[in-house]
Amino acid sequence: MTAFKNQTPVVIDFLQNIPADKIDYAYAEGKWTIKEMLQHIIDAERVFCYRALRFARKDPTPLPGFDENLFAANAKADKRKWNDLLEEFKTVRKATEWLFRSFDEQQLNETGISNNASNYVDISHKKSPDNQDLFFKKIIYFIKMLSRVAWKIEPDSSD
Repeated sequence: MTAFKNQTPVVIDFLQNIPADKIDYAYAEGKWTIKEMLQHIIDAERVFCYRALRFARKDPTPLPGFDENLFAANAKADKRKWNDLLEEFKTVRKATEWLFRSFDEQQLNETGISNNASNYVDISHKKSPDNQDLFFKKIIYFIKMLSRVAWKIEPDSSD
């Protein structure tokens, strides 16, 4: 819960400060716009929460992966208002926080199969090789990508 508490205000502040003339911008043909990236973050958080709920409730059914490009192609983010996407992100994040707050220690330690791999309810169990939480590392990755697009910041060698 500390990660949510620390990360959420920073992400919201960042998103609210993206220049209006950049939200529909994609850095190359066929790449996602900033709106589409935010829609992806929203969609992915919903999918991950659904998985966590199923695992916490000890549902042994293997869950499929999801095709993020199919989702993006059909989300119609380009038709959405930026402020509506921001509000949706805030609402989904609040629901995520409530969901994870509802889990006790046993539920947080449950596992399940999604996308043909074993996963934990508690996202802090799943670490990258540099020991960062993968869920939050993905958000940071998207923030870096959004920064590059919105402010034309050059990539660093760590990405």
